[in-house]
Amino acid sequence: MERKGLDMRVSALVNDTVGTLAGGRYSNKDVVAAVILGTGTNAAYVERANAIPKLHGLLPKSGEMVINMEWGSFWSTDLPFTEYDYVLDAESLNPDV
Repeated sequence: MERKGLDMRVSALVNDTVGTLAGGRYSNKDVVAAVILGTGTNAAYVERANAIPKLHGLLPKSGEMVINMEWGSFWSTDLPFTEYDYVLDAESLNPDV
């Protein structure tokens, strides 16, 4: 940024979906979810912090947290593939990816 002469400081790097949610909430506090539909898909939403079982320790002052679903990676050794998964993958633009 310095080489381009931009007078700015990066204070946060966020996932595109989380950034979309933050942008929406900046202008409208009623926004509670964001979805990205592009070369991949993802979603993020606002959850009550006390409703998150994995959260231990101090709760945020707002009482809310953003949950980034990261639902785009389905290649899992924990989930079985069905015949439909294999057909869908074979016909996709990026098979075996």
